[in-house]
Amino acid sequence: MLSSKTTFLDGLLACAISWKGDINHDQANPRRLSACYQHASSAIAMLTSLQVSDFESMIDCLILGALVSTFAVKLRLHDILAICRRTLGLIEPIYVSSNPAWPELRVTIEPYADRHVGLSGTLLPLFYDICKLSHAVAQGETSDTVILRELDVVEQSVRNWQPGVPEDMTTRFDTIEVAHMFCQAQAMQAAPLLVTHRLRYPFGMNDGPAQVLSMTILSQIEMAFAITKQPVRCIDLPLLVACIELKGSGRQKWSSNITTFAGFSPQFGEHVRDALKSYWVAIDTFDTVSWNNLAALGTPFLRNP
Repeated sequence: MLSSKTTFLDGLLACAISWKGDINHDQANPRRLSACYQHASSAIAMLTSLQVSDFESMIDCLILGALVSTFAVKLRLHDILAICRRTLGLIEPIYVSSNPAWPELRVTIEPYADRHVGLSGTLLPLFYDICKLSHAVAQGETSDTVILRELDVVEQSVRNWQPGVPEDMTTRFDTIEVAHMFCQAQAMQAAPLLVTHRLRYPFGMNDGPAQVLSMTILSQIEMAFAITKQPVRCIDLPLLVACIELKGSGRQKWSSNITTFAGFSPQFGEHVRDALKSYWVAIDTFDTVSWNNLAALGTPFLRNP
């Protein structure tokens, strides 16, 4: 970042200002909000005009895209997809040439721990595999036999997954962070198992295993919050797929709590809750509904309405 200060400066300032206090209600200092948007606009212009020609400039592009996306999570939620598409589109030629084994942006990740995705980073390539299978099911471009066989392979990989725990974990992170990381790892492992189950069985069929996985995820999240008094970071995807399975009083309870547990920003939590409610309406309308049809019938998560 020090070697590319001009590239990152506006993105860093927009990101930092947007997350300083509750800027959504900063009526006492409208200049701060105006400055935030000015820096964000300049950062987006920089991202749009960025020339990615080698590995170093690819890294610059990823960092700038991440900064602008972090701003968007706070103040411009519906711009996230466009920012991500732009960033990934710019880096794809360089990434493909430097990683010929993974030409479709399926990243390879070494075990590590941080304060955001915790210990779960090495699960992300498996989420990518599930997304590809979900797309194949939706497009009908692959036979059911092949899909089921590949689902079995991915599901077994998820079941076999173990987080890599660094030796210095207890000295690098405090007690609350460690508790959150283990909760996050368990929830993130259960979430793809729940999704693969729903790729096999529509909502309304074979609901028992899905209910077990759902309650496993939600119980972990709730317990971690009860112990630490803080929501677990980056838990929105497991939270969403688990809450979709809820019925009756469970819906009432989690609908009122979703903005607390979804994290990031109030706007983001409200978006998750609105998407969830639309999925419940779709599930209640039909006797059975497939995973892919649910996305079409409900409000697509993190997409423009």
